Amino acid sequence: MRIRGAKRSVLLLAAGAMAFSAGAICAETPDLSGTWKLDEGASTIDPGVVFTGLGGHAGVPRTLYVTHARNGTVIVGSDMNTSHARTYEPGAASRAPLGGEAATMTTFWDGATLVAEGLDIASQNGLRESLTRSKDGTTLVVEIVVTTDTGTSSSTLIYEASTAEPPCVEWPTPCKDFSGNASQ
Repeated sequence: MRIRGAKRSVLLLAAGAMAFSAGAICAETPDLSGTWKLDEGASTIDPGVVFTGLGGHAGVPRTLYVTHARNGTVIVGSDMNTSHARTYEPGAASRAPLGGEAATMTTFWDGATLVAEGLDIASQNGLRESLTRSKDGTTLVVEIVVTTDTGTSSSTLIYEASTAEPPCVEWPTPCKDFSGNASQ
């Protein structure tokens, strides 16, 4: 009887330790969520290295919308090409839309940085996207690196946190008024 009780105690302690360590890991995962506006002046943009598929000015979205699902998945969308959101699943392989093509990517956390690395299926170029939120929470840095046979090119996109959105009639893909009223 005592052995069974001891085994149960050991199992309960082990389960408690695993739950505590899982909670600690989740607590350390940075929160990248928010609405982010591009700071073009602070960004370094190579026209050949952009957030392909998310559209926007010269292939660089002027607004990013980042959300976190409960399971740890990070979703990045933009105000352009809303059907081409990126889905990053840390620890898993996924496909990122690149215009009409896609990239196979593996996502992981490197400290406070979300990193997705993979291969552009069409061009066979290496692709690395990383997202880091500043310690004060006001800036999101997106680094995109493309590696080809001839070398490496990169863009560093600086986004500032935003709490205000313009009316939807001013969006790149504006909303429509189905009420019959001319003003919105």
